[in-house]
Amino acid sequence: MKKDQNLSIIIDAFSRGGAQKVLQLLIPEFLKKYKSVTLFLIQENKNEMGLDDLRKLGLKIYRLEAKNFLDIRAFVKFLVLITKSKPSQIQAHLYWSQIWSIFVK
Repeated sequence: MKKDQNLSIIIDAFSRGGAQKVLQLLIPEFLKKYKSVTLFLIQENKNEMGLDDLRKLGLKIYRLEAKNFLDIRAFVKFLVLITKSKPSQIQAHLYWSQIWSIFVK
């Protein structure tokens, strides 16, 4: 059973795209199956989908607000936060998140 595992989800932004809409449906199910679920948002987005309902269910959210792909400050913050979250599994969605997550494992 995965109830003893932590899941980290990394995505560039939680805008109104297809990957985000799928995650909005899957995250409540992940919260039932995993010990903890953490969402890392790399970029700030003014058109962000609502996350309050998911936060109320227990989702932890970290916003990194990277200015660009090579934002060292945001990248170091990301490495520190994801290390502290102790993920058993990592899901990386979209371009930046896939590349940044390579450095975690």
